[in-house]
Amino acid sequence: TYLLFTNKYYIRKLDLRSKKESILVNNLTNSVGLDYDMEEDCLYWSDVTAVRSSIQRLCHGETEKKTLHSSALHNPDGLAVDWIGRNLYWCDKGQDTIEVSKLDGRFRKVLINKGLMEPRGIALYPQIGEMFWTDWGDKPHIGRAWMDGSNSQQIVT
Repeated sequence: TYLLFTNKYYIRKLDLRSKKESILVNNLTNSVGLDYDMEEDCLYWSDVTAVRSSIQRLCHGETEKKTLHSSALHNPDGLAVDWIGRNLYWCDKGQDTIEVSKLDGRFRKVLINKGLMEPRGIALYPQIGEMFWTDWGDKPHIGRAWMDGSNSQQIVT
């Protein structure tokens, strides 16, 4: 059993039994969001900087991390892997959007761009097709929508 975590500059793996820690990815600037796809054995993370933010991936057996998104990306805090639909979802608090793409970066699309002021965390429930997010703006809330972006609503204000 492992725990994956980021401390800004590294992505690490902690073996919960032996307490042995290893670095999986290094030389990051400001890693914020992190998720893992068990099927493909890939890590996904956001690296947020004032100059150029990105969403990146590294799969088991690869030595080079791959940038999936960097253009029109301002401050992608939270991200989540949809292990059923094989999509990647993220919140961009700099653009006030929730977006999606395939896990390889293709077919990027803005799902929600209204009613958001500072979306940060995102969680998926793909078995029922719903996503949830936190918004830390002037009117903080927890929101919910279908995973296609429709039926967006605030559920905790």
